[in-house]
Amino acid sequence: MSDIVRLAGALYEMEQARMHETLREEAALREDLGQLDAHWHDTTATAARAIGADVLWQGWVARRRAELNSRLAAVLAQKEKHIAALRAANGRKVAAERLAEQMERDAARDIRRRRAEEQQRLAVIRSWSDR
Repeated sequence: MSDIVRLAGALYEMEQARMHETLREEAALREDLGQLDAHWHDTTATAARAIGADVLWQGWVARRRAELNSRLAAVLAQKEKHIAALRAANGRKVAAERLAEQMERDAARDIRRRRAEEQQRLAVIRSWSDR
């Protein structure tokens, strides 16, 4: 049973690692979007706007924002799958741990019961031998 508990724990940790990677990717994309917006606001007052280059710049920013938002949507969808997988892995881990604990308690109870039965048999044997 301990192998099952270790396996369930390892699978849970694997799902956690996947989730952390997805969260890091999400954070990086959100940071890129924030930097893009900040850079866009910083450059709107520059000379590029005055000479008409801002049309090209606006096109690039729009394409980049669309690309980042598309990637972010894919990561968020992936995140939802990881959440479901993580919940399932956690459920299996908890169930395996509880089952192992119950088996240990049952085994300990059986040992105590057998010892008590042995002590009763010995007491009966001693009482017969004392006669």
